[in-house]
Amino acid sequence: MLAALLSSGSAEAGERTQVAQAQAARRRVVFACPGGVQLRVEFAVTDPGQPVIVHPAQGPAITLPAQLSGSGFRYGDDQHELQGKGREVTWTDRNQPPPTCTEQGSKSGK
Repeated sequence: MLAALLSSGSAEAGERTQVAQAQAARRRVVFACPGGVQLRVEFAVTDPGQPVIVHPAQGPAITLPAQLSGSGFRYGDDQHELQGKGREVTWTDRNQPPPTCTEQGSKSGK
């Protein structure tokens, strides 16, 4: 019984470690958009082919898969697209005109 409890605790600790490592391996960037609006984006540090998590100024976070891009980066689905190069991104939400936003700051980890 004790061995089963220890094994269970070890598995849970391993899962928490994996989640913590995944969070630490993300770069969080804040982009300044027209009208004083901020767009927050979480990029995978170790694999740019991984999805990004976009936190628009209003509404829930959106996870977007990587898309082919001739230059820079591009992530999107049928309703949203994040495309950029250097310090600028264009955020497209099919319900609104696409603003161009400029990187304001970033940090890695939590």
